[in-house]
Amino acid sequence: MINKTTSLLCALLLTVVSYGQTYSFSNQSEVSVEGTSNVHDWSAVVEQINASGNWNEALSNLRVEFVVESMASGDRLMDKRIHKTLNAEDHPKIIFEVVDSSRNGADMTLVGDLTINGVKKRITVQAKVETLPDGKLKVIGSHPVLFTDHGMEAPSFMFGAMKVGDQVTIKFNVIVTQ
Repeated sequence: MINKTTSLLCALLLTVVSYGQTYSFSNQSEVSVEGTSNVHDWSAVVEQINASGNWNEALSNLRVEFVVESMASGDRLMDKRIHKTLNAEDHPKIIFEVVDSSRNGADMTLVGDLTINGVKKRITVQAKVETLPDGKLKVIGSHPVLFTDHGMEAPSFMFGAMKVGDQVTIKFNVIVTQ
């Protein structure tokens, strides 16, 4: 579940520079991480994001940093487990650096390096882009990530009675404004 704090923080913290013009994410933007377990599904909102790059036909030189300890699920104990699993103490940020991108109408493809827990993996992210009537750009997408791909074990709790699935999904729905 996404809250308005995330939207406000995205608006304040995320700036994308394009051809000398400044763009930012509106307060309607949302970024979350969703996962499963054998007991219930869970989600956490990413409340602190920093980014820089260029907006042209697609995106170039984009670098996005998610601050791990800003991920909030609404449950303090769950948040601590998320931060511990992602090794926030040694690797406080999740970083995505775009090395290539392309756009074909509403379809955008971003190829880049995703670094979690100090382990870098090349990924390809698919997104949908829409130019809104007021000139803002809406970018929507998601990407699955495996804990094991980044040197982590999916956590378990209560002596193994609760086991988190190896895969999580990063979801984003951002509106880029001038």
